[in-house]
Amino acid sequence: MNRLLCLLMLSMSLCSPGCAMRSPADFQNAANGSRRAMEELQKSQAEIVQLRDQIAKKSETSPESNGPASMTQPAGRMVIYTGSLDIVADKVPDALSKAQKLAESVGGYMQALTLESITVRVPAAKFNEIFAAYEQLGVVTAKTVSAQDVTEQYRDMDLRLRNARDYMDKLSALLKQADNTAAAIELQREMAKVRLEIEQIEGQINRLKSQVEMATITVRFTAIAVAPSSVKTKLPFAWLDELGLDRLLQF
Repeated sequence: MNRLLCLLMLSMSLCSPGCAMRSPADFQNAANGSRRAMEELQKSQAEIVQLRDQIAKKSETSPESNGPASMTQPAGRMVIYTGSLDIVADKVPDALSKAQKLAESVGGYMQALTLESITVRVPAAKFNEIFAAYEQLGVVTAKTVSAQDVTEQYRDMDLRLRNARDYMDKLSALLKQADNTAAAIELQREMAKVRLEIEQIEGQINRLKSQVEMATITVRFTAIAVAPSSVKTKLPFAWLDELGLDRLLQF
């Protein structure tokens, strides 16, 4: 009985309106559609790989780009100036205040401050002027100055940014031509990765330009050592006190 009931339910399900409308041709069309979607996805993946290879070869064979600058590119060499001073000062708080005001007077600013040191950022063009002014705040016991040329580093990052943006434009063009959802999703996933890479390179370029435009100076102050004042020893007897401890020690 149960077996007969199961057979009856199976026959009813096979004869349902939805299934009755599905012919072998319908199944064949669905299979063809799936195959086309897979082909489109594979085609999009192959185009992505091809684009990656093109960008990589472009980076290897083109150390510099002749196209328009992707960001404002400074002319000439790009140099990061950094200096430090150790100074013995009469009054450390006053010296710290003067150091900060000197930096602000040329368009700079205080970056870090402690009870005994200050780090400032000043326009690179004013580095020598401010460094020399700081040397007048006390007695210099140590000083260092460094100049780091980052021109090639900047050009490399700028080229990477150009190539990443070119890659993004080509991916966007492919996305407009995508014929199915799977291919579109694959392209959008790749575009998200490239967009993140572009943002990271832009951040690196901006930090590098900031270091070039604004030099860094750190000044560490030490207070002048004050000799302890002489202390008069009170002796137990007046006549000993009048004689003095120094004379007593001579005996």
